Amino acid sequence: MFNDPLNWFPNSFFTNAFPILVFAAFLIDYLVPRLTAGKGAKPFEKSDRGSYFVISVTVFIALAVGIWIRVANIGTLSGLFQWIGLIVIVIGVFIREWALVKLGRFFSRTVQIEPGHKVIKEGPYRWIRHPAYTGMLLVDTGLIMAIGTWLGTVLTFVIIAGGLLYRISVEEKTLLQTFGDEYRTYMSQTWKLFPGW
Repeated sequence: MFNDPLNWFPNSFFTNAFPILVFAAFLIDYLVPRLTAGKGAKPFEKSDRGSYFVISVTVFIALAVGIWIRVANIGTLSGLFQWIGLIVIVIGVFIREWALVKLGRFFSRTVQIEPGHKVIKEGPYRWIRHPAYTGMLLVDTGLIMAIGTWLGTVLTFVIIAGGLLYRISVEEKTLLQTFGDEYRTYMSQTWKLFPGW
């Protein structure tokens, strides 16, 4: 069904599975918030500080850099490394969408507090404070792994993580201002993005 004119992928099955999986990942990420969030109340506090723009730009730059490095055939790895990339995409989608389902109506693309807002501590939030970002980072990093460049993978991870850390600092400041000691205690009991971090 799909061709591999640049000979990037290990075999024809992978060549077909990769674009289908990537399309499915982004379609699911589009649909899940619309199916689970419902209609949220109007936010009474917006504190985004440009963090949504920062994430959008860093993801675009990171993916562009990763793809360019693959086009230039720098730091390429094939076979098992690429298959692991597909698995990382699937794990990332699962973690992100699980987090979005648990957030429900409190999910938003920008940092904002709604009436009735609460600290979610269920599902992946029992262990990780920002699992939706963990999932995003895994999906985008897995995408570059799957096209077969270890250098592009490292740079993609670093660039996106930088944007996410800015977003997290904005978000956590807002949550601390809103929930005070409750959120401070929650922070002390959970990791930021990954176990140990």
